[in-house]
Amino acid sequence: MADEEQTLWISGFWRRIAALLLDSILFVMVGLLIGTIFEATLIKDDGWGFLIGFSICLVYFGIMNSSVCNGQTFGKQALGIRVVDENNNSISLARSLLRSLILLIPLYIDKLPLTPEFMTSYMLYPLAFFAFGGLLVITYLYIFNRKTRQSLHDLMTGTFVVYTSTEKQPTEPVWKAHYAVALLIVLACTIYPVTVPQLAAEESELIREVKSAQSKIMQEPDVIAAGIFSGYTTTKGLNEAEKTVTHVTGTIRIDNKNVEDLHLASQIARIIIAEHPEALEKDVIQITLSYGYDIGIFKRASKYTHLINPKEVQIIN
Repeated sequence: MADEEQTLWISGFWRRIAALLLDSILFVMVGLLIGTIFEATLIKDDGWGFLIGFSICLVYFGIMNSSVCNGQTFGKQALGIRVVDENNNSISLARSLLRSLILLIPLYIDKLPLTPEFMTSYMLYPLAFFAFGGLLVITYLYIFNRKTRQSLHDLMTGTFVVYTSTEKQPTEPVWKAHYAVALLIVLACTIYPVTVPQLAAEESELIREVKSAQSKIMQEPDVIAAGIFSGYTTTKGLNEAEKTVTHVTGTIRIDNKNVEDLHLASQIARIIIAEHPEALEKDVIQITLSYGYDIGIFKRASKYTHLINPKEVQIIN
């Protein structure tokens, strides 16, 4: 509070959050309308539907936060704040679009439909850099950069979010330690997948089997997309010994609402076992059937998880 009293030109944290929430309500309404009109088409989307929401957000924030609309989205107008440059002037459309891209890419990149090959390749490094590093830095600066309240997208484009009714006032420079913390966050997120190339070499056979299983599952009627993962879950209850459950998980999108279809779930489990025999050694095969769509600003989905004992599944040739 003391920082905000000293720098009345800079918008407070909660006012910016409130403006973003108001804009988010608008996005949900637009997303609901699009989903209602184009539901049949969106249901069959192969995972790239989120680009609809990404594009809407980019155009909306890019135009509204620029000089075209005096640096104000509808949410900012309601809260009496706007985006400006260091001279308290509205920014150009190009600059505003760049600012929006820097903010939106980390928020949406985790929605990319990634293949197992991608997740075990060197491309995981830039993904970690932009998705995890960018998102954590944005969040960190939003919360802790109290002197200028500039997050990553503001610092990189030289912009501020300020009160519309206040003249420009001198601001203190960003605390240099924030830059150090941001750099450490990005480095940590980028280095984290350092063991992935070795993992890829060790599990090349597993990747081949998973890819084959996914390909055959995609041939099943009603299946739109399929993802297969192998892992384990460790739990420990109060006064109970630690328990580890191994599993193969299949996440399957279908184009009908019958997500409780046990016959389809069992057929998918049989395909997994046929293509990946090690699944027989797991404790459970989890098949989650889902129906719906996600366009980034709105999603509608129903799902049901079938727990199948691999030893009770009839093997197919």
